[in-house]
Amino acid sequence: MRQNAFNYASACQMLIVSISFVLFLSVVPCWAAEHLLDVVKGVWAKGINNDKQPTLEVTDTVSDIRKLYFWTQIEGSEKALDILSSKGKLPIRHKWYTYYGVTLETDGSQQPIDEINLSVGKIDKLKILKSEVSGNGSFKWRTWSMKNNIRSGIWMVKIVYADGKPVYCEELDGPCEYTIKVE
Repeated sequence: MRQNAFNYASACQMLIVSISFVLFLSVVPCWAAEHLLDVVKGVWAKGINNDKQPTLEVTDTVSDIRKLYFWTQIEGSEKALDILSSKGKLPIRHKWYTYYGVTLETDGSQQPIDEINLSVGKIDKLKILKSEVSGNGSFKWRTWSMKNNIRSGIWMVKIVYADGKPVYCEELDGPCEYTIKVE
């Protein structure tokens, strides 16, 4: 009788552990499983120089601007490039959103005003990235997108894979979403 009680207790413990594991997996954010690339830095800027660096960086609020750039530094390994290529997750994209008004209020259903494929992950650039990996063990890629005729409001860029899933941002410790207010 005692052995049956022990087995019952042991089975209950295993059931609790299994349920806990399933619950944990259900709350892991979608970007955590896709953490193959790191967006080390994202910057709003008024321009990009010849060295592919942002010029006149802006934070939080900007005014009197016609063009707005979003510059990104992305790092990764050759293994990451191979996995992302084979899963159809390249190229990386900047999804641009705009909200008119003074606060960012959305239920998440708003469609982006533009989706811009970045050079990271394009077939002709993969060879360059892989050669950088062979020399350094990883690649560092600087890329950007830009919008003309900027109007007042809140602007947001989300960095996503080709399948629309968010890219992980090291500096934000989560999905890459950057906002700025244009006055």
